[in-house]
Amino acid sequence: MVAATIMGQVMLMKDDFSAAAYCLLPFVYPILSECALVAIYFALPSWMAKTACCAAILCPSMGDSAAYFGGMALGKTPLAPSISPKKTVEGAVFSLIGSTLMGLGLYYAQGLWTEGQGMGLISLLSLGFICGVAGQFGDLFASCLKRSADVKDFSETLPGHGGVLDRLDSVLLCAPVVLAFCILALS
Repeated sequence: MVAATIMGQVMLMKDDFSAAAYCLLPFVYPILSECALVAIYFALPSWMAKTACCAAILCPSMGDSAAYFGGMALGKTPLAPSISPKKTVEGAVFSLIGSTLMGLGLYYAQGLWTEGQGMGLISLLSLGFICGVAGQFGDLFASCLKRSADVKDFSETLPGHGGVLDRLDSVLLCAPVVLAFCILALS
């Protein structure tokens, strides 16, 4: 698939492989993030793994939802108008609050799948906040990719939401960050 993508780019654009690295991005970006999720689940201690996986998926997802509703209700100040004109500073603040609150929720919920030892409150609040920041960067990165490709959404798979990647863009960048956070917390 990688070779076909690069050859297709060269044949369509009639260039000398200058876009080869750019063609690899759609393969490398999600695959490395998925590998981070697998490493979180299988390489971390069991008392941490499920909570960290939930944080990698739920914190940026909650941040996305909070940013949407907070930005729609109160958003006035553009965050990055050249990259994503509808994103606002107010929405970004709501995203951080939503992600951090999800970290708080995970602190209490982890008792459902761990017995005894679990991640601490400060760790999960910090992780939620960090996921909020990483999720926003992931979302803006995906918006940069869409701008460079001159498309509005990655696909029409989820009408009104864009494609699946539009729903997962914040998670894709958040997973490696959660893995790094957990490795640092263990050391």
